[in-house]
Amino acid sequence: MPIAANIRNFVQLHLVATAGSYSIIFFSQNRVLSFLLILASMAYPAVGLAGLAGTLLINMLAWLVGLPDNKTRLGLYGFNGLLVSLAIGAFFQHGYSMLLLIPIAMIVTLLFTVLMDGMLSKYNLPFLSLPFLFALWLVFLSWIIGNQTGSFPGNLLAKESMLLPAVFDSIEQSLLLSLPDVVVFFFKAMASIFFSGSVLAGIVITTSVLIFSRIAFLLSVVGFMSAFLYHQYAGIPVNGDNVMQFGFNYILTAIALGGFFYIPSAGSFLLSFIAVPVVSIFFSASAQFLSMFELSPLSLPFNLVVIAVLYALMFRAKHFRWIQPALVQTYSPENNLYGHHNDVFRFGKFVLPVSLPVNGPWKVTQGHSGDETHRDEYRHAWDFQVADEYDSVFQNSGGMLRDYYCFGKPVYAAADGIVEEIVNDIPDNPVGEINQAHNWGNTVVVRHTPYLFSKLSHLKEQSILVKKGDAIKKGDIIGQVGNSGRSPFPHLHFQLQSTPFIGSHTLHYPLSSFYITKSGNTEFIEQGIPEQDQTVTALLPDLLLRRVFHLIPGMEIEMITAGLNGNSETILWTVMSDMANQYYIKCSKTNAVAYFTVRNDVFYFLSYYGSRKALLYKFYTGFHKIITGIEKTAVSHDRIPINMGKYKSLLLLQDFVAPFFRFITFSFSARSEKVEENPLAQKISINTEAVQRAFGIRLWNMKSSMLIDSASSISIVFEEKNKSISVKCNVTYTY
Repeated sequence: MPIAANIRNFVQLHLVATAGSYSIIFFSQNRVLSFLLILASMAYPAVGLAGLAGTLLINMLAWLVGLPDNKTRLGLYGFNGLLVSLAIGAFFQHGYSMLLLIPIAMIVTLLFTVLMDGMLSKYNLPFLSLPFLFALWLVFLSWIIGNQTGSFPGNLLAKESMLLPAVFDSIEQSLLLSLPDVVVFFFKAMASIFFSGSVLAGIVITTSVLIFSRIAFLLSVVGFMSAFLYHQYAGIPVNGDNVMQFGFNYILTAIALGGFFYIPSAGSFLLSFIAVPVVSIFFSASAQFLSMFELSPLSLPFNLVVIAVLYALMFRAKHFRWIQPALVQTYSPENNLYGHHNDVFRFGKFVLPVSLPVNGPWKVTQGHSGDETHRDEYRHAWDFQVADEYDSVFQNSGGMLRDYYCFGKPVYAAADGIVEEIVNDIPDNPVGEINQAHNWGNTVVVRHTPYLFSKLSHLKEQSILVKKGDAIKKGDIIGQVGNSGRSPFPHLHFQLQSTPFIGSHTLHYPLSSFYITKSGNTEFIEQGIPEQDQTVTALLPDLLLRRVFHLIPGMEIEMITAGLNGNSETILWTVMSDMANQYYIKCSKTNAVAYFTVRNDVFYFLSYYGSRKALLYKFYTGFHKIITGIEKTAVSHDRIPINMGKYKSLLLLQDFVAPFFRFITFSFSARSEKVEENPLAQKISINTEAVQRAFGIRLWNMKSSMLIDSASSISIVFEEKNKSISVKCNVTYTY
């Protein structure tokens, strides 16, 4: 690589890492927040410059020793160094000795960071600001011993050299006189996180948090006010001596538990509120203990309480809706919340998708809590049979096993797993008779997870193709439908269960990716429980749709538009992957990015970053979910994350109340149809509509249509506010 490119990459890495080191303190990757936090830290220039120097040094050290660039970019190695160097700038005399102390402290901090990361990541726990604590305590202890004073190096904001310039000092004094005491204390608590006692700095930090996240701002107020009221009630003084206790501990604990590690909700806010007295007890106890060494707890209670809560809740046997972990971290409480609700709507709370164990249309002849045998502990099960256009499950007289359409049909694995149990030698019953001695007949039990098993029963004698212990894949043929066991007529009994035994009780667990046909209409079901008398069909991918939506890194998509701003233009999109191997489309014109995935043969857009005016945004909203398998006509529904909508001012209001209720909805519906079914001249049309509503009132909508032919020629039309944009799409490869 040319030297100029190396230098450019190096500079870019450290600019991003420096910004990330500031914003990650508030659990963010927002660049505007980073800039404002750097600005606020300069309220006391000597302290701010010490912090900036330490941040640059520790990120440089991480790069020199070859630590992962992705963690460096996020600021995970830098933010503890930032806090340590800010503290050194605030507590130590400025001079040449401090210039020597900061690099040494950064080496120590990086060592503690790597050590804590290695120890805690094994348990999926964050190291938070523990490296900052250990490194700073080490520096303080060495200072006390080296100077033989037996006392703390100094008090925060004690030196004249740290004071604001005169013009800012006058503003500071004006704010102190005009604002209520509790508001002044709140701003000072926010500023203390960056080792500042400036009200003006606190206002800048609070404003930057508000710009970054309305939920984080609310949580900072909740953390502060609950602590303030608790101190008042408990008779604990609230003054300048414990301002850092509020900033480093109560406020950051509330943001961490209420909106970062857990999905923002009434439950997470309650958790943040309850954590306050616990943090206070930890602070008092640790302050008493550390006073023997002339040390301050600083952020120790925040670290201990947050890590303890995260660890304790990992062992929950029951997972309640009111407190849900943020499994996909977006570094934004709003994105965590809206993305979570979207994922729950799409995929439900069940992690592993389980498909129908049959192909083609099958009728549910007995569903959950059926009238015949699906009762009590065995009520969550299905019986499947094949029915003809007259709703009959057999031909001729139905007196012979072969008269039944389902008899001998193949049965498939519903998900990947290991074969646990097999019975394969029970004779099939004559029609109308049952075998009470062997209730389940020929059966296969498959383990999918340690607590999820599927069972297929009444299979045909000697038809089972798998053996106990076999590793099987979803879609592998297991056997054939029969009439063994307690079965008077050929059918397939299918159930999910939490234990591996043939006689296990059933488990309420949905099936994934299937069609339900009602009155001639076909609807796609993401996850659901098929009901009795419904006709269900497993999703089988259409080769044409699968080819079109099989987007892999290296593809270039040429979008030729007509009608955009009255002009025609060519826009190039590129399919790429990030460090986490997540796929996305990037627009070369606007740098907009749309992440996507394919799950169970369904194409999903996941998230979007960029201008709402970009063509990629229209594609993201217009084709938010595409089913890559249809028989003739199918309807599907989805939701688009609320924060991806229009009307930003309204979205800002929604953010404030989103943890408690949502008055904005962003719905998506699609109708896919095979216009021409001739395999040599196949055509498929997809018509969609995205609608944004507030309090049920329609605010905005966009209709989109896509026509695909067998030559993979793609024509797209977007219609919005009586304006139409036509697009021709060409796909090429760059490798």
